[in-house]
Amino acid sequence: MLHRLPLILTLIGVFGLASCKHASRLEGRWRGDHAEGVAPELQKAADDFAKRMEVVFQGERLTVVIGTSSQSGAFHTDRDGVNDKQQFTITGEKTIRWSVLEGKAIAFVKQ
Repeated sequence: MLHRLPLILTLIGVFGLASCKHASRLEGRWRGDHAEGVAPELQKAADDFAKRMEVVFQGERLTVVIGTSSQSGAFHTDRDGVNDKQQFTITGEKTIRWSVLEGKAIAFVKQ
């Protein structure tokens, strides 16, 4: 997962979300909390990587920050007719989950 994530981040631009009304709930800064779906021997490294990540939703823009590097792009909701395998899911009032690959995700907590 760690070696593939930087490549995925270069593809930022379109993300699927549950619906337009939920997009406003994403507004703000989210800090990576932990990785999901990684092999047990990689869990600590994956969690450390996740904790260095931030995602910032501002209007229709999404910025992904890892350390001192960042990339930005527009995001769209499912209602926009975009079907992208990368998906942010609202999992709680202050938690979201980014499905970066099938069976692999990064959980974020709102700051």
